[in-house]
Formats: sequence, structure tokens, C-alpha cells
Amino acid sequence: MESFYKPLRVMAALVAVWLPLPGAGAYPLLPPQPWIMPFDVNQRFRPEQVPVDTPEDPTQFQVYDFAWQTFIALNWPYKTGGQRGEPDPGLPLAPISNRFEPDRVVVWETYMSPETVFVHPSQWPVEWGLPDFVGLQRESRPPCYTPGYAYGVPFAPGINQPYTDANVPTGPVVDQNGEYLRVEVTLSQPYFSYISQFGYFDADTQLQAVRKYIGYANRNNAAPPPATSPGDNASRFQPLPTGLEFYLDSLPPYAQQGMTEVKAAWKVLKTEGENADIPGRYFRRMMQFPLPDGSLSEPTLMGLVGFHIHRVTPSGICLPPSSRSTMFVFARNCLTHCQRPGARH
Repeated sequence: MESFYKPLRVMAALVAVWLPLPGAGAYPLLPPQPWIMPFDVNQRFRPEQVPVDTPEDPTQFQVYDFAWQTFIALNWPYKTGGQRGEPDPGLPLAPISNRFEPDRVVVWETYMSPETVFVHPSQWPVEWGLPDFVGLQRESRPPCYTPGYAYGVPFAPGINQPYTDANVPTGPVVDQNGEYLRVEVTLSQPYFSYISQFGYFDADTQLQAVRKYIGYANRNNAAPPPATSPGDNASRFQPLPTGLEFYLDSLPPYAQQGMTEVKAAWKVLKTEGENADIPGRYFRRMMQFPLPDGSLSEPTLMGLVGFHIHRVTPSGICLPPSSRSTMFVFARNCLTHCQRPGARH
């Protein structure tokens, strides 16, 4: 266990760099205000007016740069006592130490979870407000979890891919130690504002809006115009927010982008015995997760092994608007070809 306590500097436990405290020239390799997600590829911040010109197709490098800037902002330290998703510009991105004690909570962890947003309509209005936790230990409540669910049925708590059912062969993932991976989802403030603005927390409202959308499209052979001001007709289903929408105007600068959704996959870290994990190689949390009988596990040391970012932006490579998804998969997920006995290339 000695190696577990040896300090290890990591960027969100993934990128081996150390960044000094903020100040003049503190982040020479990062864009201005790196704690704010880029608005779009080649568009650092939200424009004051809706752009008229269609941007040129970005290069692959520019798309990669956009993804990394997004990743850095999502993993920036959360401002203690602030609103959900509020970064702390006064804190550096790293280091996160290789120890059991609580480390800094990062921005994406404080976003809202789907089961907090999609509650019974009688429980609305729901406020964005403060996060549910402020320390290392927290309860993981995966999407669509209720105590009545059990393993092997649709939306089994946290082990199936979110938003799938038993007929979709994405199934649970089991690690090399025979433990299920646990999956959770968090939603950004623009996504929450979209749901709140149009009442899409209510499935009946969604259904009626989709029917009106389809009816308009069939009659006019075109998609209906989106609402661009509070007085516009918004009864037809509205597109996901790209960041330019009127109902995002009042959000703080760090939240003025299109919708962002994060899907994180966690594994149980084996800290002793044969083939034990080295916790310092992972972004870690002490988590509780649902068991088959609906109860919660004991607090368990978990390591992040998958990080999927889904963003919606105004521009796209082909046609705007565009959804951009980025998946960060970590090297310790599985053995490589060189490590696997008898592997063939």
C-alpha cells in the first residue's frame, strides 16, 4: 500500500502535467480563461450577436483542440459554495494527490443528474442551485434508478448503458476483477435551462410537442422555426440548445454554451491482493452504489475509466447545428496487446 500514499501529480488523474497557481503567464499552453468551455470549434466565447456567416470546415486538429479544451474546463476545480457547475478561477487544475483524503470536486461532478431533473411534474419547479455534495464521498445514483429496479431488467441501476433497455445489446461491462462497471450521467446548466424553459421534464408535454412538430413538418415539408424570443410559439418540440438561445442569456459566462452531457464509467479499485490496482493512476471517488436488493453498498473506492462528453454547438462539419461527442478511454481499462499473453496483432 506504500505506493498508494506516494503523491502523484495528475491532471484530473489523466494527463501528467502540473500547472502553477494562477497569475500572469500561469497557463502558457492553455487558452484564455481555461475554466470556461469553448463555445464552439474556433469560437472561444459566446458571440454577442448570432453569427451570419457560415464558418469554414474545421481541421481535425481544431476539433481535437476543442475536445481537449472542453475536457479541461469540465475537470476544473469547482468553486466551493458556488452554484452547480461553477469553476474556481483562483485554483489550479492540478495536482490531485494519490491518497484517500478528499480531493477537489470538479465542475462536471456538480452538474445535475437526470433523475434529479426528470422527477414527477408535481415536484417542479426544480432549482439549479447548489450541488448535492461537496466532498470526496458521495452517493452515486445512476440514471433512471429507483429502488424497485434489479439487475437484468431495463435500466438496471448503473450497470447498463444509460438510456438503453434490455433489447439493446450494450449490456453490463465486467472488469478483470469480476466487478461491474458503474455508469452515471450529469447534465449542464444550459441543458437544464432548456428542459425547464419548455417543460420537457413532463413526458406528456414532450409527447404533445413532438406531435405538433411532426404535424407542422408534414404540412410544410420543412422543420418548424424554433422559438427565438419568449413570445414565440414554442408549443412544437424545440431543438436542443446550441448556446445562442434567448433563455441562456442570463446564465453566467462559464455556462453560456450549448448543452453538455457527461457520461462517466467507474470501476471498483482493488487496493490489495494479487493484481491490485494502483489508485494513483485513476481519478478517484469514494462512492456508494445500488445493490440488487435496492440497498446501497458500503463506501467503495472507485476509479474513473471512461469519460464521454456530448456537446451541441451552433456549427458543424457538414450542417449546423451539430452534436459533438468525445470519448476519453483510459489506458488502465484493459491489457494492451503487448501485455496480453499469447495476443496476436
